[in-house]
Amino acid sequence: VDTFNIMTFAGQTARAFSEPRRANQANIAEGLRFVNAAQAGGGTYLADAVAAALSPDVEPGRHRYVTFLTDGYVGNEAAIFADARDFVAELKRKGQRARVFSIGFGSAVNRYLLEGIASAGQGLATVVSDREAPSTAVNRIFHYVDHPVMRDIAIDWGDLEVTDVEPGPLPDLFASRPFIVHARYGKPGRGVVR
Repeated sequence: VDTFNIMTFAGQTARAFSEPRRANQANIAEGLRFVNAAQAGGGTYLADAVAAALSPDVEPGRHRYVTFLTDGYVGNEAAIFADARDFVAELKRKGQRARVFSIGFGSAVNRYLLEGIASAGQGLATVVSDREAPSTAVNRIFHYVDHPVMRDIAIDWGDLEVTDVEPGPLPDLFASRPFIVHARYGKPGRGVVR
């Protein structure tokens, strides 16, 4: 019942399909042909790919999980983070779920971008070294997507005066990944946090 699409962003943004297709054998084979025919080169214009991947409407009753894969160093992080954050928030308002994951390959990736887009998109980031098989990282991401331990997490600070909570909004809790929240006390006090 899943659907998928593939977009490349080397030099320009290209799509395998005009709209997401069912993940059946024929469409997966066509998607693989699209990937195998893709040529590396040109600049890494991730902002266009982010806009293309995050802006289409999602069918009612469906959720959208976006995974960005890159081996380059791209800039314009603030706009990309805002797009991911807005996309997740918009689908949440519609009663749907969206998450943005990122995978970086090699030693020259922009880790700030990878972590930031995953945080803004309430997903996870993974970096694959030159010595690791890419399929291992991809399988790791799919395992997390399928197995969040807790969703829609909220913190009740009780009577404590707390500001500057990061990350905001809070992501899902995934198996084998720490959930770390930073916050600043407005004034000293004691209380129970739930």
